[in-house]
Amino acid sequence: MVLGERTLSEADHAEARRREGDGGPLLGVPIAVKDDIDLAGVPTAGGTRAHGGPADRDAELVARLRAAGAVMIGKTNVPELTQWPFTESMTYGITRNPWDPERTPGGSSGGSAAAVAAGMVGAAIGSDGGGSIRIPAWPAPRRAARRSSVGGVHPAVARRPARGRASVGRPSSADRLEMGAAGGRLSPAAPRSARRIRGLRG
Repeated sequence: MVLGERTLSEADHAEARRREGDGGPLLGVPIAVKDDIDLAGVPTAGGTRAHGGPADRDAELVARLRAAGAVMIGKTNVPELTQWPFTESMTYGITRNPWDPERTPGGSSGGSAAAVAAGMVGAAIGSDGGGSIRIPAWPAPRRAARRSSVGGVHPAVARRPARGRASVGRPSSADRLEMGAAGGRLSPAAPRSARRIRGLRG
């Protein structure tokens, strides 16, 4: 789900901040949000119609990314209730692997992985309670389903903001930021991005 006019408004705001000399570490960077993480004004559906309506505020992770200047472009697809290692649901359909549309990008963060792998965004928020980022990021042979050529950044437990996450995974599973990669290896920009992400800790 792309937020259209709202995203363009956020991008304009980021550009205005830049003109005023704001040096936010993620200023203007487009980021997608997995649909088990709250984005104010948008339902956190978890791949199902059985949700409680729009979230009244951003998840803590989203709020920190916004404060750093990131632009939230919308929500990414997940399997129903985020319970499967592939990304499709009766409600929102099938997410295809950008490298091979006959295959899955994995799951349950497959929508985020596909968005990054397709170059739609430079980064996307995912979550992982049993492999939901690890499966899409798996550097397996091309014939395998679990290949999106992305990598995952995993903060230490004490640094993971938990407010606003709806997944039913184990409490220790936390928000992660999926970063662009090539051939299963982190891109040269990843270490620099990781340093910037450290600034988001609260």
